Amino acid sequence: MLKQFIANYCNSDKIINILIVLYAAVLPLGHAMANLTLLLMVFFLTIYAIKNRNKTLKNITHSVFWIFLFSILFFVYAFSLLYSDDIEVGYTQVYKKSPIFILTVFVIILRKRIITKTVFNAMNVFSYSVTFVCVISILLALYNCYAYKPSVLLYCSSDQNLASTFISYHKLYLSLYITIAIFFLLFLMFYEGNKIRIFSTKSFLVSILFFTLILLGSRNSLVVSTLVIIGFPLVHFLKNKMILKFFLFSTSILIIVFSSIYFNPLLQEKIKEAINYENQYNVNKRWGGTSVRKLIWEYSYTTFKKSPIVGVGVGDAQKELNASYLEYTETSALKHRNYNTHNDILQIAVTTGILGISLYLFSLIYIIRISFNKKNYIHCLFVILFLVSGLTESFLERDMGIRVYSFFTILLFIYSTRIYENSSNTQ
Repeated sequence: MLKQFIANYCNSDKIINILIVLYAAVLPLGHAMANLTLLLMVFFLTIYAIKNRNKTLKNITHSVFWIFLFSILFFVYAFSLLYSDDIEVGYTQVYKKSPIFILTVFVIILRKRIITKTVFNAMNVFSYSVTFVCVISILLALYNCYAYKPSVLLYCSSDQNLASTFISYHKLYLSLYITIAIFFLLFLMFYEGNKIRIFSTKSFLVSILFFTLILLGSRNSLVVSTLVIIGFPLVHFLKNKMILKFFLFSTSILIIVFSSIYFNPLLQEKIKEAINYENQYNVNKRWGGTSVRKLIWEYSYTTFKKSPIVGVGVGDAQKELNASYLEYTETSALKHRNYNTHNDILQIAVTTGILGISLYLFSLIYIIRISFNKKNYIHCLFVILFLVSGLTESFLERDMGIRVYSFFTILLFIYSTRIYENSSNTQ
């Protein structure tokens, strides 16, 4: 019965598109649901490949280049296992990167079955799902702190507690998901028509997401999201020569942002630390986020110089980083935790060296160039958004960062940049 169901062309197309949308919906809801959906995708692809083995084999043969291109990070990390001492840790890290390869194969092989509406639906349900997580997290944080003593109230209202009270998020990863959701919602708002409805469902969702982002206090995500919220209307208003409306809109957004900073002491303190006027937040005076990152980047570069060509290997990256941190003697704070490089590009360079980072950047540049030539600007902007977000955090070192990046990078690429049987057609 299952074979008959899969064999039906119409039904198989529906299943493919449903699985894509389902994966987007469960991405913000934790590892378990995402892993289960990924297993369903693997199961379906296996049956599909067996049932259509001749066509699938031919498709794979003509798609090897694209699979390699979009899975390059997985392959360079897997290759670095060959010269890693700690194989067990290395296998764990490569396993974390495996969704990059699995999702790429699924989308590339089945790309002709994925309709444009599915890509829009995936962006939509992802944004709704992130909003759901934000609302429940805020409600649970308020509920858990009800009638608590004042001494405990500070923790209950903290940004990390807000991020983890519903699903075990790190606050920076929830901030990243919020930024991506805001990006998708605004794109869908402006794509659907020239007339903007200020009091629409999507604008309401953007308000909730932005409010949560302010509570989380992630500086980088707040800046990126503000630019996104101003950027999309800028293009629209300039295109339609509505300069006054854009001025009023952007001024309102900036007033909201600055008011939020003014009335949020914790966020205000983070902004001061980032600016670090008169060096009052240096590491000798105050152990803060910016000062820590500067130290981490310095000693990560020291680790990179130990093996600049091929890197220290995926199994030994954290061990070598920890060894470099031991050289810092002013404070022991770096020695009490396993800090990654807090920068995606630097993390890849430390792990896989110049060889790995060159292949990764080549793949990004090549993919972005093709998307730009095909006027697939949503894909280009998404990749840039992720790169900018990853300047102060190694998002590609954790499952939640890996999954959202690999899934939407390939999905948005095929949105209007079609990969034909002959790859030369994309040139």
